[in-house]
Amino acid sequence: MAQGQILSTLVRAYNLTKDVRYLETGNKALSFMLASGEEDMFAGCSKTLNDFCKQNERLFRYSDSIIFEEYVSEPSSYVLNGDLFALIGLYDWSKGSISSYGKEEASEGFAHGIKSLEVLLPYYDYYGWSAYDLMQYTYGSAVHLENNYAHNCHIYCLNTLADVTGSDILQRYTDVFKDYVLDEFWRQTDVMYKED
Repeated sequence: MAQGQILSTLVRAYNLTKDVRYLETGNKALSFMLASGEEDMFAGCSKTLNDFCKQNERLFRYSDSIIFEEYVSEPSSYVLNGDLFALIGLYDWSKGSISSYGKEEASEGFAHGIKSLEVLLPYYDYYGWSAYDLMQYTYGSAVHLENNYAHNCHIYCLNTLADVTGSDILQRYTDVFKDYVLDEFWRQTDVMYKED
């Protein structure tokens, strides 16, 4: 998530100033984001879907697909908003950077990440709200439903990604999650999950 937000900010700073130091710094964040954290979870933000897919034989073919983790954990937590911000950052970098500073690498990482997101999105849908992560699958914990802020963050980020990719799946879940906010019963979720 942090690397994605950094990429979005630094590429805009470069485009305003043409100061190559923004690209140099952003390329370091990009390299860490794209680096695999599979063997060493402190080596990079990119993780496979293996921890999730090994729970379901039907999904095993997606085990090598990648997601960009917000939190370092073993097994993976698959935090949705962290991955969404990472993908937006990769998109921004792929459009505003230059080749010698990872433009193509960002584009490739973005494409792989979108494919993974399309596979995972149905598992974040809890028929009234969006789950914050997928730890109910990887840790066997209770479903982590967040307040309106996190749910709305999912909606806005998914809407952005649906617009730039044209993905019917991303658009479908944008619309589904929006509908939950409009439902009288589910609008109470913010009160139900508010912390003291």
